Amino acid sequence: MDSIDKLLAELKANYEQPKPEPSQQIPTRSVSIPLSKSANSIDNLLEQVKTEFEQKDLALELQRQEQLEQERIQQAEIAAKKIEVLKKQAQDWLDKLDPYSPEGLWFEQFAETYPSKLEAAIEYLHAQ
Repeated sequence: MDSIDKLLAELKANYEQPKPEPSQQIPTRSVSIPLSKSANSIDNLLEQVKTEFEQKDLALELQRQEQLEQERIQQAEIAAKKIEVLKKQAQDWLDKLDPYSPEGLWFEQFAETYPSKLEAAIEYLHAQ
């Protein structure tokens, strides 16, 4: 940023200099060449700074997307673990369930609408 400030100060100084008398006037060509070089340098510096910011923004966006993907993966893993815990609890409950008890008879009717008794048990235990 110091080089940009120096160039801007140099340009400002060139524009703020008192205009010489007509007899002391500098030819336009010699003045315009340094100004165009300075302007070109400023344009190049500004383009470079713009490119750097765009690259930083892109890197930050990629980092944010990677972080979101990691969070999504973690959430999926947590959900899968919860499902496994529920399946184990439901299977344990089914193993302990007496099919001839009132609850067992009721569950048999309840489970008819589910693809498996395990899924019915998961739903039943989840609702409790």
